[in-house]
Formats: sequence, structure tokens, C-alpha cells
Amino acid sequence: MKIKPNIRKTFIALSLLIVVSFTIPAYAADGNHETDNNTTVINYDDIEDLVLENNLRLKSNKYSLDDMEDALDDLEEARDEIREMQREIYSLSGSITAPEGPEGSIANATKASLNVAGGSLGMSLPSTRDVREQIQLAELNFAYSEKQLVSASKELFLLYHQINDSLIQIERNSQLLESKIGKAKISYEYGYVLSSTLDDLESSLKELNNKYDTILHQKDLLLLNFKNLIGVKSSEDIELGNIPELSREFISQIDFESDIKEAIKNSMSIGIRKKELKNADASGKRINNEVKIRKNEIEVELKNQYQLLIQQDNILLLAENNLNILENKLTKGHVQFNVGNITKSNLDSLINEVENQKSKIEIDESNLFKEIEKYKAMVAGMI
Repeated sequence: MKIKPNIRKTFIALSLLIVVSFTIPAYAADGNHETDNNTTVINYDDIEDLVLENNLRLKSNKYSLDDMEDALDDLEEARDEIREMQREIYSLSGSITAPEGPEGSIANATKASLNVAGGSLGMSLPSTRDVREQIQLAELNFAYSEKQLVSASKELFLLYHQINDSLIQIERNSQLLESKIGKAKISYEYGYVLSSTLDDLESSLKELNNKYDTILHQKDLLLLNFKNLIGVKSSEDIELGNIPELSREFISQIDFESDIKEAIKNSMSIGIRKKELKNADASGKRINNEVKIRKNEIEVELKNQYQLLIQQDNILLLAENNLNILENKLTKGHVQFNVGNITKSNLDSLINEVENQKSKIEIDESNLFKEIEKYKAMVAGMI
């Protein structure tokens, strides 16, 4: 077997492929669950398994790891063949007996040449240590890319629902505005409304419709990206299940100091950095210093995420309080409408405000759920 001189470069190239390739979109693969009407329902808890089983980029990374393992096997086979050649050379050298006279000098020179050749072969034995270390580093990066793709897919799931809520809000606002325009046109015919007022209302409706179309396009693109990540064909009909129930009790149960220790212990970035430094033959002092730096960074990052979580919880509390205020106004509005103090249009506006606030709360709940999930993932090692 010929030993390729660039085999180590091949291993490094494969390692780098695994490190960076998870950022490239992965396109559809088979493997999903269909309902009776041929529509696949994707629930939040299904996402991790779907990504790990079907994502084509992860499969490609796995094939790269397999190629590296195969190359390592070839390298070890080459080492065995070289050792066998060494044994044969030394055996031949040992079997040579130097006679008296000129022939003895030739025999001794031959033995010396054979011994040199055997020694040279020993020096040319390719080391598998560097290759094994490259594979181990690639495996760490591969595991990290798996976690990142799962996290990204879950965020797209949540964002899809938020976009839906925004579209519902725009639809309600458009319907209310269309109703106002209809009444304004009647008033305009009788001279109660200026043409400029009617023009402003119609312009506002066009802006809303344009905004709706833009967001709808974003929703379609998001769904396509989500399908790619979970390995579903772009042509397949899917339906995203509901967002899991929000557990706000988790916030009050957070033990931040304990979570910092757990995050540092589980940190995948620390494991990757330590392996990179060891592969580069860094000193123990440098490795320890780099780890300390990363530990400090992790504490700051987790603290920031905790603050985001608390901030989002406060936003949700404020939204819920505003909903109570709007619902009280609506209750009074119904009474005022029944006694003729406000118009149907005024009442419809109050109803629309309440419904829009409910949609805002759904979005805020989704954001809080996302921040909690991210905090949990960081503690579990995604940091």
C-alpha cells in the first residue's frame, strides 16, 4: 500500500468541513409522519429527532467522520505493512554471515545497508496520534453543530407562530378599517366627511395590505427553511403544532449560582477549545488560562440570558395588565353602546383592541418560552 504524503492535510480538511458546514442550509430528506389527510403535523417535541435523523447537512458531516475513520484504518494498515517489511529486512540482515577476506567486507557492508534501511523505515512509520486527535475534535464540533441546528429549528417553529399572530392582527385591523371606509364613503356622499379623510383611510388600508403581503412572504420562506432543517420535502404539506404550555414557575425555581457551575461543567465550547489547544501542543499553563477566560465569559453570557428571561417575563406581565384594562373598557363600552352613548364603530374599535392585545400576549408568551428554552440549553452545555 502506498502512503499518501498529504493524508494529514486530508484529515484537517475533513475536520474543517465538519466545523463550518452546519451553517449551510440542508435540503429535504424523507422521514416524517403523515396524518389521514396527508398533512404532516410537526410538534415542538418532535423537532430534535427530526433534525438528527433527517437533516442532510448532518448526514454529510457524519459521512465525513466515517471517511476520516476509514482513512485512519488505512493508515494503521500501512503501519502494519511497514513493520512487517522492517522485520523481513532485519531478519535478512541477521542471516548474513561475513566470511574471511574481501567477501567479508562486502557482506558487512550489505548488512550495514540493510540495517540502515530498516531504521529508515522505522522513522517513516506514519503516526496515528495526530489523526486520532483530529477525529476527536471533529466529533466534538459535530456534536455542537447538532445542538445548534436543533436550537435553530425550534426558534423557527416559535417564530412561525409569532408571524401567524401578527398576520391575524393585521387581518383584524384591515377588517375594522374597511368597515370605517365603508361608513366614511356614506358620510362623504352626504358631505359629512372630507375627501382627504377618506383618502387617508384608504391609504392606511393599502399600507396594511402591503404589510400583510410582506409578512406572508416571510412566513412562506420561514416555513421552507424549517422544512429544510427537519428534512421534509419542500413540496410536502406540514402543519406546526401548538407551542408547549409556558411554565413560568421555572423562573422562580432558578438557582443561578448552581446553574453557572452546571453550565461550565457541561460547556461544549470549553471542551472544543481544550481539544484545539491540546492538538496544537499548547502548554498546560496556556490551556488552563484559556479555560479560565472561557469560564468567565460563560458566567457573563448566562447572566445576560437570565436578565433577558426576567425582562421578557416583565413584558408579559405588563401585557396581561394592559389586557385587564382594555377588557374593563370594553365592558363599559358595551354598557355605553346599549344606552346609545357610543356608536357601533366605537364598540368595534374597543373589541379590536382587546383581540389585538390577546395576540400580543401570545407573542410575548412565545418569546418568554424561547428565552427559557435558551437558558435551559445553555445550562445543559450549549454555551
